Amino acid sequence: MYIRCLIVALPLLAAMSLRGQVVVLVEAMPQGTAPDSLFLATDANCWSPCSPAFRLVPDALGRPSLTLPIGPSDTVRFRVCRGRWRAVECRPDGTDAPRRMVVPGTDTVRLRVEAWRDAIPQKQLASTALKSVRFAPRQLEMPQLGKHRSVRVYFPPNYFNGRAFPVIYMHDAQRLFDNATSPSRAEWRVDELMDALYYSRGFSAIVVGIYADEKERTRELTPWPNDSLGIDGQGDAYARFVVKTLKPFVDGHYRSDPRRERTAIIGAELGGLASVYIAQQHPEVFGLVGAIAPAIEPCPKARDFQAKLKPSKRPQRVYLAVGEGQPHRQCTEALHSQMQSAGFADLRLNLCPHGQPEEWYYGEEFERAVRFLFGIRE
Repeated sequence: MYIRCLIVALPLLAAMSLRGQVVVLVEAMPQGTAPDSLFLATDANCWSPCSPAFRLVPDALGRPSLTLPIGPSDTVRFRVCRGRWRAVECRPDGTDAPRRMVVPGTDTVRLRVEAWRDAIPQKQLASTALKSVRFAPRQLEMPQLGKHRSVRVYFPPNYFNGRAFPVIYMHDAQRLFDNATSPSRAEWRVDELMDALYYSRGFSAIVVGIYADEKERTRELTPWPNDSLGIDGQGDAYARFVVKTLKPFVDGHYRSDPRRERTAIIGAELGGLASVYIAQQHPEVFGLVGAIAPAIEPCPKARDFQAKLKPSKRPQRVYLAVGEGQPHRQCTEALHSQMQSAGFADLRLNLCPHGQPEEWYYGEEFERAVRFLFGIRE
């Protein structure tokens, strides 16, 4: 979620000489918080909770602070965290919302952190996922990355009728089904939306959500190195996990329809980038692609990838979406134009006037994507 696509590609210090700056200063925080343990997760670092360039440093009075490069008309969304999303700032009741910093006219933003999410009692974190959402029986091995990962699966109401179902693969499972696991305390409501499609339109599908490693998410979902973010890019290995490990597991354990024209991959932000990249690398697997505000970075390798996009001999249906006033709009429109020029025939771009980089909007676009990709009437 970037204010301008260009911000992501600029190293922080180099940008400061070209733009204005604003100081973020934490004046109060929960007792026992180490002043050198805080980071900003923000538009400019792909919402990474532990980017070294966005670590707050104690000032002369011991108050955590960070100087950000900022344009005269930019709006920056950010949260304070202690190096991981489970330790993001929140309200005392466990809820939180993105902070907003608006310039011009602001040279210092003074903050009070009321509470940390990992300090909220577990009893306040009741799950909002439907009973039809279940964890896979075990964490899946990711041999391509040398890790293990949790997977959560939504089953449609008619799952036990003996038929084979389309499958929708998604990233960031912690945000899809459950307020209790979402970093923002809000979810996409994928399970409720899929149930509604079944009861109103008779459409049913399995949804497979891959949990993100909060510290490795940017590396795993980005296919190329990015020096400004200090990542090496493990997107190719992540793509192989999805295609070579996860999909065979799903097809071997659940009532899935393995055909490419019944297999979709959908994501937002970096998950949108990963969806487009994986589908382009493996058109024999994914015939349906959804990318909501995809974070196509303007680094040379990303530009090369975008310039070389071409339709598969076996056509893919592609849904792109972004809010009209949302970060990533320019990136998304450029991607759409490139795909049009390359000859993608079954392609839609939705510009939503009220779209925002928040879970409620991503849920809305998820439903629109499913309707378009699977040909469900309005």
